[in-house]
Amino acid sequence: MSMDEIKNRVQSIKSQIAAGNPFGEKVLLVAATKTQTAEAINAAIEAGADAVAENKPQEFRDKNDLLLPCPRHFIGHLQTNKVKYLIGKVELYHSCDRDELVEELARRSVNAGIRSNVLIQINIGEEETKGGYAYETAKETFTRLSQVEGLCVKGFMAMLPAAKDEETLRTLARKMRALFDWAKTQSEAVEYLSMGMSGDYALCIEEGSNVIRVGSTIFGERTYETVQDTQETSVTPEMQDPPQEVPQERKGNKKKRWLVIGLAISTFVIMVLSFLQIGVVYADKSWTHFYPDYEQVNLLPILRKETLTDEDYELLYRQTGLTKLGIDGLLEKGHTDKIVRIQQAFFKKQEVDVIHFNPYTYSEEIHDVIPMAQLEVGDILVTSTVRVSWLRYGHSALVVNPAEGMALESMSPGTSSTFNSVTDFSKLANFMILRPKMSAEKKQEIVDYAVKNLYDLPYRFTLGIFYRKNPPTLRVSQCAHLVWYAYNKFGYDLDSDGGGIVKPQDMVCSDYVEVVQAYGFDLDSLWGKND
Repeated sequence: MSMDEIKNRVQSIKSQIAAGNPFGEKVLLVAATKTQTAEAINAAIEAGADAVAENKPQEFRDKNDLLLPCPRHFIGHLQTNKVKYLIGKVELYHSCDRDELVEELARRSVNAGIRSNVLIQINIGEEETKGGYAYETAKETFTRLSQVEGLCVKGFMAMLPAAKDEETLRTLARKMRALFDWAKTQSEAVEYLSMGMSGDYALCIEEGSNVIRVGSTIFGERTYETVQDTQETSVTPEMQDPPQEVPQERKGNKKKRWLVIGLAISTFVIMVLSFLQIGVVYADKSWTHFYPDYEQVNLLPILRKETLTDEDYELLYRQTGLTKLGIDGLLEKGHTDKIVRIQQAFFKKQEVDVIHFNPYTYSEEIHDVIPMAQLEVGDILVTSTVRVSWLRYGHSALVVNPAEGMALESMSPGTSSTFNSVTDFSKLANFMILRPKMSAEKKQEIVDYAVKNLYDLPYRFTLGIFYRKNPPTLRVSQCAHLVWYAYNKFGYDLDSDGGGIVKPQDMVCSDYVEVVQAYGFDLDSLWGKND
């Protein structure tokens, strides 16, 4: 789309909203700029957009210095480990949707000596695929968050559900307006009700919204792939010059050039293979198995208590690698003895063997089989032990049948995704069990989809580079991508990094998952989750 067309669209929307809403308030136009170029965003700014907003921290960082002066907002789901990239640069966070994010925003803001302006996201449609606080507890949430040091609550944000009749949408929008009016009586800082996107902003303004977030109506439908047209020029026989005899000297020079090129290519290949082989040797010598360097204690007196305190759970975590989820799951099944066996394995110093899949791919395994926590359907298994030369990529799998100990996983080049035993992970030098934070019914639905659609897919390590990351139908996969695709299909993006390639560590760091058990990992870092 041309820059002039973008400017015309912005000016058209500004004209539509110039009269404000029925409550006599000015309506702000926030341009939602996901995937847009800096040139396109600057065109919207020049045309009068009141603010521009990204929903990926990486895009915000990459474009921020290229944009004209204009308030910067953030409107997407924000991972807590990405807050540090935005503090002091965002004028208004629209998607303050959970306590973990509130705590991190507040902590970073206090450390920076600023107050960050936030909107409380309300899940007005009660949709499982959307974040936000419940409407029923919104007043309580507002009162609580308004007292948090480092934050200034400026109002609310909501997204109306799709595929609802107009009267239902208007009812939901009026409920948000009523909540907003109540909040204004509680705090003079409240001034924004952010509600309305490209498809429904007119309705939302009629019902009292004073901030709209518009993307496709300004920039057109988003394009995630760049398609380049090519032109072919036909050459007719009449256009060709008659063949010329090549002198013998030129033929000799041509052979020399090809010889030099061949030697250069061979030298480059040898250097690359040598570099990869050095990585293999380095990995063989550098791996150290993590195990506690503090005292092992008797857990039985704690495990026999009727009620465990937070201090008990913390001690158990340090002694076993089991979080509260892992401890409670085993205690509910009466597996006190298994917790003790996990502790014993946790403290044992293991001898590690390096197992090679091919000349440059390998994993670290131990001689013991480590007991696992009680698994649930939809749990995710991850390990950092799999390496390709210098690169510690890791591996992951989706638990599809915990009763039989079966997981769906994509293994390595030359294979297809298949069902394997979860015991394969318990033989590795480290592993983690992750549990997505959603209902058991939803996880069962996701697993059913994965079993039906993601089995027997050829392995492609370059998925996300030479293959689309999120196609409508997945034809190839790799280990972490298979798990990510299953959850993303139902609206849960576990890729905390947001890059083209999904890595097991990206899912470990996702706010959508909780750790159940960690073995062989530094409990303070948890492969970057706590950094």
